[in-house]
Amino acid sequence: HIGAVEPVLDGVRPVCDMLLTGLGVKSSEYMQFLLEAMASEEVIKRHYERVLLFVRESIEQRGVDVVLLQEIGEDVQNHLADMCRDLGWAVHFSTKNNDPKRCDA
Repeated sequence: HIGAVEPVLDGVRPVCDMLLTGLGVKSSEYMQFLLEAMASEEVIKRHYERVLLFVRESIEQRGVDVVLLQEIGEDVQNHLADMCRDLGWAVHFSTKNNDPKRCDA
């Protein structure tokens, strides 16, 4: 999330690795550059904006009744909850797992 002391990179690192492989680049310097970019405030903001847009379009334009999302952070949950409240939609999130060695998924 924005301002995190240590951002979660579990899902980001493989994507960056695939991107560098596709470009034919093997460099820890480029990997670090990509990881820092992916953890930037702008990229994080654009990510939750895309999630909100996906949910809204799914319900309003595609006619779905339920949208299931996996592994979203608390900041995205807060934005989703605000949007759903404003639109009169129900929202539910699973309980957070406080064990840092276990995934919440």
